[in-house]
Amino acid sequence: FVSVRWCNDIDHWGRPARSTDTVALPFCHLTLFVERSDTYKNLADCETLGDHIKRRRLMLELRQIDAAPILGIDSFTLGNWEKGATHPMVWYFPAIMDFLKVKGDGFI
Repeated sequence: FVSVRWCNDIDHWGRPARSTDTVALPFCHLTLFVERSDTYKNLADCETLGDHIKRRRLMLELRQIDAAPILGIDSFTLGNWEKGATHPMVWYFPAIMDFLKVKGDGFI
């Protein structure tokens, strides 16, 4: 769902008067808003390890590019884990356990 709002508060340079507004194009004072999905709000919605990682990342309000270094990987690898395209290797499990706040034998 995308909503559109016209910016009425334009300063004398033609920019939005408030820093929270973003002008789509310099000549078009239009702001687009996209609702965030609460797909991973419930733990029961998580089926894969990638789902759990994504849920935790969204809870922490981290972008993939910010969460990836915490796990010792790059953002493309994290994206693949979250999509289920690939799965983490065993040597990433300690970092994943720390990230998910899982104790001991939580993966067994």
